[in-house]
Amino acid sequence: MTLPIAASAVNEILVLGAVVIGVVAVGGSRVLGARPQLLEAPAFARTPLLPAVLLCIGLAALAGEIGLAAIIGAFLAGMLVAVLTTLVAPPALRRLTAADGTAEHS
Repeated sequence: MTLPIAASAVNEILVLGAVVIGVVAVGGSRVLGARPQLLEAPAFARTPLLPAVLLCIGLAALAGEIGLAAIIGAFLAGMLVAVLTTLVAPPALRRLTAADGTAEHS
């Protein structure tokens, strides 16, 4: 049984998402500008693991909120991370992935 989704509920979610992204972008920039050591403190700060996991959880939650399966959001996050990794990866990471048998994209 599927429940109908009202357009106002979708609009609320989109507006709330935009507000959260805005607050994180503006507030996070100010906090990290004042305390850049917050990103350097963890031992895993040089890996994309934490942002990738947060993106995966966030998109899975968003997919669940709009009535899709959470796995759809997680899948989209994985695709986004894969594309971004190949586009903005440092040369050392590109060499490692090329050694694994995948083609180097530059």
